[in-house]
Amino acid sequence: MTAHDPRPTTRIESLLTQHAWVRGLARKLVRSDADADDLAQEAWLAAVKSPPRSESAARGWFAAVLRNGSRQAHRGATRRDRCEQGAAHDEAGPSAVDVVARAEEHRRVVDAVLALDEPYRTVILLRFFDDLPPRDVAERTGAPVETVRSQVQRALVKLRDRLDAAHGGDGTTWVTALLPLAGLRAAEIAAAVAGTTEGAGSATAGSHAGSHVGAQVGSQAGSGAAAGAISSPAAALSIGAFTMGAKAVVLTGFVALAAGAGIVWMAGAATRDEVVRLRDESAAARASVGAAQSETKAAKDAAAKAQSHVTELEAQIAESKKALAAAKDQASKAVAETESLAAEVAKLRPAGAPKAAAMLKPTFAFEGFGDALEQVDWKSVAIHTTAMVDPIREIAEALVAGTPVPLKAAGEAQKHNGPLIQAIGALKEQIPGTGPNGAYTHPAFQVNALAAALEQIGKPLTAAQRTALEDVGRRFTEEERKRNASYDENTFQMQKLVEEGALKDRFFNALRSAISTEQLDAVSPPAVRDRLGADLWSEGLLWVTVTRPVRFAKKEELADSVGRTMNLVLKLDDGQKAKAAATVSDWVSHLPKDLMERTLDPLEAAGMGKSETAAQAAGETRKLVERLVADLALAGDQLGAARRLGVVLLPSPSSDGE
Repeated sequence: MTAHDPRPTTRIESLLTQHAWVRGLARKLVRSDADADDLAQEAWLAAVKSPPRSESAARGWFAAVLRNGSRQAHRGATRRDRCEQGAAHDEAGPSAVDVVARAEEHRRVVDAVLALDEPYRTVILLRFFDDLPPRDVAERTGAPVETVRSQVQRALVKLRDRLDAAHGGDGTTWVTALLPLAGLRAAEIAAAVAGTTEGAGSATAGSHAGSHVGAQVGSQAGSGAAAGAISSPAAALSIGAFTMGAKAVVLTGFVALAAGAGIVWMAGAATRDEVVRLRDESAAARASVGAAQSETKAAKDAAAKAQSHVTELEAQIAESKKALAAAKDQASKAVAETESLAAEVAKLRPAGAPKAAAMLKPTFAFEGFGDALEQVDWKSVAIHTTAMVDPIREIAEALVAGTPVPLKAAGEAQKHNGPLIQAIGALKEQIPGTGPNGAYTHPAFQVNALAAALEQIGKPLTAAQRTALEDVGRRFTEEERKRNASYDENTFQMQKLVEEGALKDRFFNALRSAISTEQLDAVSPPAVRDRLGADLWSEGLLWVTVTRPVRFAKKEELADSVGRTMNLVLKLDDGQKAKAAATVSDWVSHLPKDLMERTLDPLEAAGMGKSETAAQAAGETRKLVERLVADLALAGDQLGAARRLGVVLLPSPSSDGE
């Protein structure tokens, strides 16, 4: 049983009580738009026999041919109307016998419709019983509008053939019987009866009449008579017939379509059709049961796989909780050590000794950030950023050499990182930027931090460097302001992230160009230059907070891991997951070779990847999010989740043994 099968909801008793739809169908069976096609065809035959004088005159020539053909049809219909008008007026009303006959024809039409195969039965019932236009029928059945139109036409042909076969090829009998049922006027019925009588005189009357029509229309076109023609060929065909010369060959629109049809139902034929219908229903039911069993098995397999994923995710969540607890513990220790260090510094300062005022204020002031920059203890920032240089260098050298990381160096780096986190923590709401390090990497903060750090290590800015650095800070602060102002609530976070990374990459290159190589090496060792989380003067501080390495040995593993992540983040339903998996798989297959086949060096393997690699991965992640939105047509909460997604998926190749 399908959603479009009318049999479960449309009983024959219901169909028999609705006379109007059968009337509309009957009119369609005995009068067809094919008449217009016949007229056009005869015009082309006339053109072959006697073509227009030139291409420029072709349109007018064809118009004259069609108008003359329509006029002949109209004249023939008018003459028949006058001949039959008296008989029509004499009819006081339908007799009881006529009523019974029409009821019988009504039932036969209904039986013929219900005996149609699908999809023809459904489209006929929707079109005539529910009185739906083709566009609405297409919406109900899920088929294109043009397909529905062609199905309706084929269904009408099948009905005519079925009715014709029941009458042994005599189409006049059932056509004449359907004319009153179709609701035609007396004059129209008389004209139709006359037409069917002449048309039935020969088995090939339709074809012979067609040749006469071509000759007649062609000859009249040559005379140029066009005045008083009916507005369209279809209108002319709908009101009468063509009368061709002395032979009086009449070709009515409905006779041409109904030739060879019949209405008498044979009991044996009806029984056979019912058996066929029941057999088809049985086969369809068996197929439905098989499909349901397959769907049930697939659902069980999917549930088992989902349970496996849930177990894996629960394990990952447990590990994340442990890591979070460890990070909180380290942060607490760092804060305690910072407070202890501050107390020691306070003891060393003579009573009443003033603070170094020059180091407590920002070197450069920026409109809109004045209050925020004034709150920062730039002396503390300078002390801790420069104190982290040597421990970070020692850690990097140990990783490259393959020796254990010095615990003392790791502890020192962590101890000095705490106060920096504390310093920028209060700036999150005042200085824009993505993630925990967004404010720290802002141009207005960085130029002041660099000036303070160089002052701390005894390599202060020269007057020219000060001017150059201030210009860099102002230029990129303005760019950053314009970038943020260009976004609205519909902007995707991945777009913001990619564009912020690109801007800060250009900013840090300009910042380095404003100082000497000696000064740069002193605050940013070459061994960790542009490394995530290790270089305090690069956009790597931005990428380290949003990048998630995805380890894989085969492309299929990468696609599976990324697919699971997207399923969770976007909360995809079962129907969307398969399409999403195909999108992710195609995305993986088109990832750049230098991203997929690179060899991780010791620093990247330890989490200190390169900034340029993270930026490249961010661009590819943005493409994936945009493709998923388009391919899955995401909307509502799912679209909102896609817009908020700000995680960089960094493919990290590994060997099978890892």
